[in-house]
Amino acid sequence: MFREVTLPLGIQGRLLLHCMPGWYESWDEFQFRIMYAKVSRIVCLTGPGEIKRKSPWLTYADRIISRNTV
Repeated sequence: MFREVTLPLGIQGRLLLHCMPGWYESWDEFQFRIMYAKVSRIVCLTGPGEIKRKSPWLTYADRIISRNTV
């Protein structure tokens, strides 16, 4: 489900796009996919209200909240 963005020459690394975790696959499947793709950072551009509405099991929202309060 990752879509790779072609980066300009000279830019190291990879940029992968993905839908909101838990939207089209389970949390466990998402975790497997990011480990398999060797993802080291996740940048979320969605606000907390939308995440809570769209993350069916609230797992993603819960993870973000717990991560931001530590």
